[in-house]
Amino acid sequence: MDRSSHPLVGRSGHRRPERRPDLRVGRACACDAATVVGELPSGTVTFAFVDVVGSTSAFTDHGDAFVAALDILHRVIADCTGAQAGVVVKTEGDGAFLAFPDADGAVRALVALQDRVEATVADPATPEPRLRVRAGAHTGAATPVSGDYVALPVNVAARVTSAAGAGQALISEAVVEALSDAALAGPAVGEYALKDVRGPTSLYRVTGPPDAPRAAPYRRTNVAETVTSFVGRDAELIALGDLVRSHRLVTVLGPGGMGKTRLTSELVLRIASSYDSGAWLVELASVSEPEQVLSQFAAAVGSRASSADELADELVGRGRMLLLVDNCEHVIDAAAEVAGQLLARVPHLSVLATSREALMVEGERVWRIPALAVEDAGCALFAHRYADGTAEFERLDRSVVAELCRALDGSPLAIELASSHAHSLPIDQLLAVVRDGSETLARRGGGRQSSLDAVVAWSIDRLDRVHREALLVLAQAPARLTSEEAALLLRDLVPDHATTAVAVLRHLVSVSLVDLDGDRYRLLDTIRAAARRALRADDQLRPRARRMLHAAAAALVDPDHDFSLIYQDDPRADRLLLLEEAVVDAWEDRTPGLGEVWVTLGIVAVYLPLSERLRRTASAAVAEVPDAVAIGSDDAYRIAGAYQIAAMADLGAVSWSAEDSVRFVEAVAAGSPPQVGTRVAMIAATVLVHASRAEGAVPIVERAVGLAELTGEVIHRANAAVLEAFVAAMRGDHERALALSDRAREIAGPDYADWPAMENNHACNLVVAGRPDEAIAVLRRALDRHPWTKDRWGLTTSLAEALLAAGEPADAAIIAEQVREELVKEPMHGPARQFLSLVDGLIPQIEEALLRSAE
Repeated sequence: MDRSSHPLVGRSGHRRPERRPDLRVGRACACDAATVVGELPSGTVTFAFVDVVGSTSAFTDHGDAFVAALDILHRVIADCTGAQAGVVVKTEGDGAFLAFPDADGAVRALVALQDRVEATVADPATPEPRLRVRAGAHTGAATPVSGDYVALPVNVAARVTSAAGAGQALISEAVVEALSDAALAGPAVGEYALKDVRGPTSLYRVTGPPDAPRAAPYRRTNVAETVTSFVGRDAELIALGDLVRSHRLVTVLGPGGMGKTRLTSELVLRIASSYDSGAWLVELASVSEPEQVLSQFAAAVGSRASSADELADELVGRGRMLLLVDNCEHVIDAAAEVAGQLLARVPHLSVLATSREALMVEGERVWRIPALAVEDAGCALFAHRYADGTAEFERLDRSVVAELCRALDGSPLAIELASSHAHSLPIDQLLAVVRDGSETLARRGGGRQSSLDAVVAWSIDRLDRVHREALLVLAQAPARLTSEEAALLLRDLVPDHATTAVAVLRHLVSVSLVDLDGDRYRLLDTIRAAARRALRADDQLRPRARRMLHAAAAALVDPDHDFSLIYQDDPRADRLLLLEEAVVDAWEDRTPGLGEVWVTLGIVAVYLPLSERLRRTASAAVAEVPDAVAIGSDDAYRIAGAYQIAAMADLGAVSWSAEDSVRFVEAVAAGSPPQVGTRVAMIAATVLVHASRAEGAVPIVERAVGLAELTGEVIHRANAAVLEAFVAAMRGDHERALALSDRAREIAGPDYADWPAMENNHACNLVVAGRPDEAIAVLRRALDRHPWTKDRWGLTTSLAEALLAAGEPADAAIIAEQVREELVKEPMHGPARQFLSLVDGLIPQIEEALLRSAE
């Protein structure tokens, strides 16, 4: 049974996915209308949903009149559905769930329904409220189970419906392909990204106004649309495009600041639609260690593969794809290895890389990016960035501009930086600054990189105090920053950080020192390196900047309620790197105050691999446990988090015995509030359980339960009870485990954020205790209440096992096959791979039971 979602480390407070206010398949509701009697179709089924638009306001404004109008609408839905041999599976609240044995009937029914509804709305004799509806349909394979459906096509149909507007009926391409009468399809409205639906969904409008769907158009690339125009590289764009079309691996070489990223991004934006499976950016700029490269490749294509072979196996099943692997030079060996393995295994994959040195992979075509031609492209870029090509540029001496661009070695970044300062300094003086290395421009020897460094350093020095200090503080962040994160880093520099920090960021973007990457801010590597050098040399700012980094990290974590780091698509990027940077920096001189950051990183370590640098720091922190009878909260959290990080990396690396853990927990309980003691005790017990030392965890779990009771808080009491139940099950005491899991449910209540996981764990214990019928009821209720949560796979897998244990192998087979079809389409890493393994182990047992029942 699935226990993977068990909150062994006190996991709690996940944000619930937004619920539709109207219809949810299988959810019980007191306002259910009558369901049309009829046999539910099986095999290839077309599912449809009908939802009332603006139901909440209509009910608020009209009360009983709305209820009466809704009753009439339900009868019209039943009439139109029945006329096309369809079945109203259920009506609930302001919506209806329909099933049809053929796609033609479904489309005709929805068109007829919208015609009748819209005619009624247009009739002035119709009393208020005049209800309008949206409708949508999707076709897929499904088999009814106990008068209902538990199948992915149902959920897709619900998402298609959500995209429709008032009076519209939308259908997916699967419906169009199933139509025998192609004229029913209606016009195509494009590809859209539907929530929880993998890949693009092609939508067609069979009736209704020509308004755009209420969904985001699907983009076949993650490369962000640029905010500046593309200037001076048209010839290079054509040449590079020809190479990419004729070679599977093309590497663009050039020094930093030469425009490799800008040119390749522009090319990808223009050609992404020609690749069946898109063109995807693998951003390596934020990667600091070679072992992180693979996760960047996987994240870019929506995978969580943990090896190149796994990733290759996934990509083989997809269509033509292009990967843009940007900034390879600092992890060149790892990038070359992963790219080479994928190219060897995936014949329809192409790679476009940018680097300062070649990958040296078989079949590589190296293309060196040229400097901008000074007299035309370079001057054109300077003019465009200086005054957007207006007459203001005409007042400058063009020959001096050309000399400036030449002195900057035709580097686009350097030219842009120089143009941003040309308003505050005469152009001839700007040229002198670039040429003269006696000031901060320490360029000697004419190398391109030294020239760019000179411009970057000069640009930093030209900032006023606030903007200079802001840039240097931001440079401590190793990756991209959200507006919130940047504002927290800068809050001690500006009095009103909620508004002024944004203005500071905008100015730094405007002078090309900070890059706006989608909705996040980042410093280019060359600029970050120059800024960090300047920060290290600033004895006054450096201590303040470190305090700002530590304070921002502490403000960005909430160990009880924020677990987005575990579930984000790119676990190695951005905020996680910022937190790592803060704790490693603080540990250098044992700066206190980051205990909660350590605990948060410890939670992440249970699910994701962390950097070697952090693991080394964690091991050092564990080795310095204070020999005291009472340990305060910050020390307790720091040690517990570090202990968990080190132990999860290598369960044999931490030499603590169970007795050591008990002494540590008792010292924390003596010196910290019970909330802290509870969390620390649960972490210590979790590490022992992961190390298969459940017996040693028993006294620590008992201490955690006692401390949790002292807190009086549901979150701590429920999690402690769940952990106690899990340890009991690990020890083979299943009756006690069942009683404890039931107690955890009583403590938490059905509105608890982790309620589906609690229900699943309780159902597992019921099955082991020989009560599968009760387990089935628990799991069905959980699925009805939470059809779209992260726990769906676990609940469904457990339902199949409970059905098998209850002697219903046929229903178990249907559920198992349906959930397997969903899982094989997901990235084979983390939860999907784990559940697929469970299902694959369960299916032979089901098949054996089916054979026995047939004898």
